[in-house]
Amino acid sequence: MEESIKILKHLEHYIGSKAVLRKTVKESKNGLGFDLVFFRANHARPYHIVSTIGLTNYKFRGKSKRVEFIFYLDKRWDLFSTDEEYNWIYKLISQIAFAFYESKRAISSGQCFFTEGSNTFSKFTEMNTAIFYYPLGLDNDSWNLKLSFASKLDFYLITTATYKEYPIVKKMGGSNFIKEYLLEDGDLENLVIFNTKNSKHLDN
Repeated sequence: MEESIKILKHLEHYIGSKAVLRKTVKESKNGLGFDLVFFRANHARPYHIVSTIGLTNYKFRGKSKRVEFIFYLDKRWDLFSTDEEYNWIYKLISQIAFAFYESKRAISSGQCFFTEGSNTFSKFTEMNTAIFYYPLGLDNDSWNLKLSFASKLDFYLITTATYKEYPIVKKMGGSNFIKEYLLEDGDLENLVIFNTKNSKHLDN
């Protein structure tokens, strides 16, 4: 509980607002358990910020042994809905964490998680590729947090790409895809996760 409070205070400090909602994602056969905290979109930031709190209870392989995931949701996303249209992303985050934890695969910037072929994460989106990156849009000092003398927590931004963009991700690599494709105009909104079938990414 003490670590949970420390993580939340860290997020609120760097995001610059208070969390408006907290949800629990329960551990399952194919997913890890954690809490989610939500920071509502505002005039300065036209997208919601969501962060896991509790993945630190699992020890991962590699340089980043203790991690939390941050992701940006479209401002039209219904944060309070329990419908599959909006809940698929929370289940996906649980599955991504589980996949890296079970396979003992190291988590790092540029790593990708994807479905097979043109299968998408949900019937409500064209996204089928998730990419790890640093939490762009926040101060660099927010990317990690010292939990104790010998323990450090790393935050990773998870953004997504469509199955039509996946060949580009594969060719360029996750980090270069984000830098040169999604951030080609310096627009952080291109890192936002959304539901619509008509992806604005496809117009880039």
